[in-house]
Amino acid sequence: MIDAYTQGHDLYIEFMSWLLNKPLTKGNNPDERAYGKVVILGSGFGMGPDKFVDYCATFGLTMPHGPSDDPDEVTAHKCIYGFREKYLEIPAYWKLVENACKDAVKYAKCIYVKGVVFDGRNPRVLRLKLPSGRYIHYFNARIVRKKKFDKMMDCLVYTAYDSKGAQDKDLYGGLITENIVQAVGRDILLNGML
Repeated sequence: MIDAYTQGHDLYIEFMSWLLNKPLTKGNNPDERAYGKVVILGSGFGMGPDKFVDYCATFGLTMPHGPSDDPDEVTAHKCIYGFREKYLEIPAYWKLVENACKDAVKYAKCIYVKGVVFDGRNPRVLRLKLPSGRYIHYFNARIVRKKKFDKMMDCLVYTAYDSKGAQDKDLYGGLITENIVQAVGRDILLNGML
């Protein structure tokens, strides 16, 4: 993906060409490019096929849910799992950061992963130290056993505060990745402004 960006390729067309296994061009395949754009913009933080259908609707695109026997049909299932197959490093990173958070909380220790320190030493707050030195905080982070994806598993939960008050929310690899990416993006933007 980074190579495609640096070489000036249209990532949306490139992905859909790969997914559909046929050459596409920006001018001749606007519908396929539109699907490619939604896939690239929507899939980087762990979105599944069901939520992807809703995300497509915000762009005015209709997306069938499940897999299809038609190799040219674009479905949510094909897009999401195609993205994860083509860009293996992204879901691998989701898993890496989720496991780092779980281990930091479970063992009350610090773990370093690719420029970020996951600090679980304080039971009241899980802190992620960014490369800039700033922190992301997750209050009352803890491991709970619950049913997810039709099986019992250890899940990371934290307490979030909003206009409705305190709520327990799941903390998973895609969300952690999204928070890190947005926070690092903010740091880069601020540095550029100054």
